[in-house]
Amino acid sequence: MDPIERALRATWRALGGEPTPGSLAAMLERRGYHRIQLQALSTGHSVVDVHLNGADARFVVDTGAGATVVHGAWALAAGFGEGATQEDATGLGGTQTASLHAVDDLRIGDFDADVREVMVLDLSDVIDALSDKCGVQVHGVVGQDVLQRHRAVLTMEDAAMYLAG
Repeated sequence: MDPIERALRATWRALGGEPTPGSLAAMLERRGYHRIQLQALSTGHSVVDVHLNGADARFVVDTGAGATVVHGAWALAAGFGEGATQEDATGLGGTQTASLHAVDDLRIGDFDADVREVMVLDLSDVIDALSDKCGVQVHGVVGQDVLQRHRAVLTMEDAAMYLAG
């Protein structure tokens, strides 16, 4: 048994039992987590349906993104106005100037996320690559602001994300 499996089994014993298929999901749901189905893409990315300020979209769940980011062209089409402030956003693609926009409503699946602002910037390279490779149109990314605030648990086995809140 490897060290990770030993640690997981010790955690389960501390919680009062042994792991069984579906037991993680059941434990999370008993603790008030909400299950959101993910769509796994052939590239290894996971996407989720969102509803943001009255508009439907599809976002990549990105554990490496520090914030939730919306593609600029989609934000414009969805009626986002000018951002309140500008700041630099740094990621794998380098540094870009992003605008911060207020959020009235962000629903991930049917979970109401507690988010007050998102970054808006040009995600064309990511969007075009996923569209070309998988035929899936995405409009943004769910980042660490949401994942940390709602204590996200991702399970790849059943392509699900659990959020608390």
